[in-house]
Amino acid sequence: MTSQRPIVALLILCMLLLSNPVVAADSAERFLSETSYLNYSHPLVSDLLESIDQPSELDRARARLLHDYVRDAIPFGFSKPFYDMSASDVLRAGRGFANNKATLLIALLRGAGIPARHKFVSLSSGVLTGLLGTGGPFLDHSLVEIYLEGRWIAFDSFVTDRAFFWGAQALIGSDLGFGVRRGGSIEWDGQSESYSQYHPDYVEFEFGVYDDIGQFYASAEGVNNRLGFATTIAYALGIGSANEKIESIRKYGQQLLEEREREY
Repeated sequence: MTSQRPIVALLILCMLLLSNPVVAADSAERFLSETSYLNYSHPLVSDLLESIDQPSELDRARARLLHDYVRDAIPFGFSKPFYDMSASDVLRAGRGFANNKATLLIALLRGAGIPARHKFVSLSSGVLTGLLGTGGPFLDHSLVEIYLEGRWIAFDSFVTDRAFFWGAQALIGSDLGFGVRRGGSIEWDGQSESYSQYHPDYVEFEFGVYDDIGQFYASAEGVNNRLGFATTIAYALGIGSANEKIESIRKYGQQLLEEREREY
């Protein structure tokens, strides 16, 4: 029994360290770094940040502002580089899906001095039913985790722009499809988890936290969508029709929003 005491003491010490906000803050500093994907010093990204950030506001309000910008100013859609895009690439493309919109949002948050990171999960590919085939039952999906007020908060409410989201919600015939989850949300209050696509019931497993999407695909095991010759060709052939469907759903969603505004 006596020999177990040092082990128990060590475990208690580890728990205390993990729960210590000072230690957590030190760990969060790692997630302010710039990478080749999270290239927030690139003129496209830094100029955008300068134009929309409000440094005098609290970090929560600044984070919400950046979230809403990425959600609506970068409409949901697909580009030929697929996930292999830096933040500046996403801005040039002018559209994105979960993984590259996450890249842009994380870069903006880090550029604003707010720690943020990718958390990847294996999510049911049913979420893209009606838009794009992925070649398997699951796909690689990035949540964004942001460090605010001493804790990490996860969300993917930035993925679909407002008009597309409401059009897809009106059309969806099951729990997942057309890029959304029934009952999902695109609103984020800066302090709670919020998800438009993710739900634990539709997750095969969690990959964990990675520095950027490049590190994820270079080192993670069991990924679903790593680009190769065949997958690159298949993806390039499929995104044209997918984007046409997305634009049609967006127009329908815009009509619904305008009708709702007239009612009020």
